[in-house]
Parts: sequence; C-alpha cells; structure tokens
Amino acid sequence: MTRIKKKIIPSSLNIQKKILDEIKLRLKNIYFPKAIYIFGSYVWGTPGIDSDLDIAVIIKESSAKPYKRVYQGIEALWDIKQTVDLHVYTETDFFLRAAHPSSLQHKIENRGIKIYDAA
Repeated sequence: MTRIKKKIIPSSLNIQKKILDEIKLRLKNIYFPKAIYIFGSYVWGTPGIDSDLDIAVIIKESSAKPYKRVYQGIEALWDIKQTVDLHVYTETDFFLRAAHPSSLQHKIENRGIKIYDAA
C-alpha cells in the first residue's frame, strides 16, 4: 500500500538540516512510522516570516483518538527551535483520503517531500 516517491529537499528550505534530522529522529522514536513527509509553504517555496513547518506522519493502524496521536508528537518536539504543524494519520486513512485529488493528503503525497520511509 505504501507508495514511494523520492524527492530532493530544496535548497530554499530555510531549515537547518540538524533541526530537521532531530525532528525526524524524535518522531521515529515516538510513532515508529511508515513514512514522514514535510509539506506546505517551506517545501513549496512560499514561506513567510511566521510560517511553520508542516509535517505528516503516517503510522500503522491505531485505536488512539487523532488528537491524542498528535499530542504525543507535540510533546516530543516542545523544545525544538522550529514551529511545527503536526498531522498524524493512520496508513489506511491517509491513502484513502489521498485518492481524492482535492484533499490535503493528495497534495502531501504528490507535492510533499518524504523525509523518512520505513520500507
């Protein structure tokens, strides 16, 4: 079910690699995800002064409520020197929604950058 797309992180992404690596490490340790994507204004080259880093974490199935899944990641990233907007999806939910061209998940899958893939 996992679709692999390899993209290069653009040089315009104004986030230090060290910070991005730390975010990825912490999220991997919390969620043991199938994939992690970055998306949004930083990736698409339109960040503003108040832009946050949009991150989508794709996990295996989970019975936890969506807000509880997100809260775990927010707690793990509280001291990172980068504002983050975290989205956590089960694999089934993400790919079901990504099938619809007008969905955020479709945009993440097709225009986002996969920074981690468990496959």
